[in-house]
Amino acid sequence: MGQTLTIATGWIIAGMVVLTIVLGIVLRRRTTPPELLVRMRPHFWLGIAVPIVTLVHLTPSMTGGWAANVNSVGLGLATVAFLLAIIQASVGNQLRRATEANYRSLRATHLLVLAGLVSFAAGHIIANSGVLSG
Repeated sequence: MGQTLTIATGWIIAGMVVLTIVLGIVLRRRTTPPELLVRMRPHFWLGIAVPIVTLVHLTPSMTGGWAANVNSVGLGLATVAFLLAIIQASVGNQLRRATEANYRSLRATHLLVLAGLVSFAAGHIIANSGVLSG
């Protein structure tokens, strides 16, 4: 059961990240505050849900002891991706309350952290899912 949950939630998280990015782009178009904050709610909720679902994803493997049997590089990449997901949600939350003075720097940080999150998560998927194994 634990391994099935981990596999399923891993792919759910990957889908959530893609959907969150798409919603961030689509919902943001041609919208200005305060309507922007209302339109972006699905993006906000998914962004907060990613690290929460990631906890569900990692718990069975960590508590079951079978994380020791996976690629250690992939596990390290996953750890960094998880930390970046938490940072991303935090920066996103700050962005919701941004002032004109700090909006641009917060948004640039949000996009930079996103790039890191996607990169480390993709590395984890490649290293640990068997997606590229023959």
